[in-house]
Amino acid sequence: MNDDIIWETQKSIEYTINEIANRGWVDNRLEVDRFAELRKDRRIREAQAAALYEQYFLPERHEFEWQVLSEIAIAIVTSPVMKFAAVSVAGGVIGNAAYDMLKTMCSNAASKFEEKLGEKARERAASFRQLAADAETLKSFFSKNHKARIGEIEQSTGLPREKIYPLMKLAGLNHYRRDNPCYWEMPQ
Repeated sequence: MNDDIIWETQKSIEYTINEIANRGWVDNRLEVDRFAELRKDRRIREAQAAALYEQYFLPERHEFEWQVLSEIAIAIVTSPVMKFAAVSVAGGVIGNAAYDMLKTMCSNAASKFEEKLGEKARERAASFRQLAADAETLKSFFSKNHKARIGEIEQSTGLPREKIYPLMKLAGLNHYRRDNPCYWEMPQ
């Protein structure tokens, strides 16, 4: 049975590569990942929610935490405030608005967990509160630094990069990756 799965998977991969070889492709060399755009893709947005879920929530994770976090991620990307920010020329508006929205929504979720579920939900609420606090920390960092490398962000904020990356991506920052040194910046 295992051999059948491997064989089918190898055939599927081979088919995909053969089709690419037949039709070809065009590379559009880009210097930057623009997460304000990329996060609109459901797969990218879900990947960031999954990364946040993994970093902030305790191992005995519950589906309701994932649902709340996913709703927050969707709201950040689809909010009319974010659509306004996307066309705004004021530097940093996208990231700041996203961080503010994330902070507000996570703080609200934490309060609701405690209010409706009581003491038992304190640890669940703490994860959302930590997310809100870390979003504020990154917002504060980028209000003073237009662009920075990940090591500098880690050192200045005290946050590990595993928590920083999904927050910056969800906030819609730009990541310049082609040449050394790569860096993150608030969108212009």
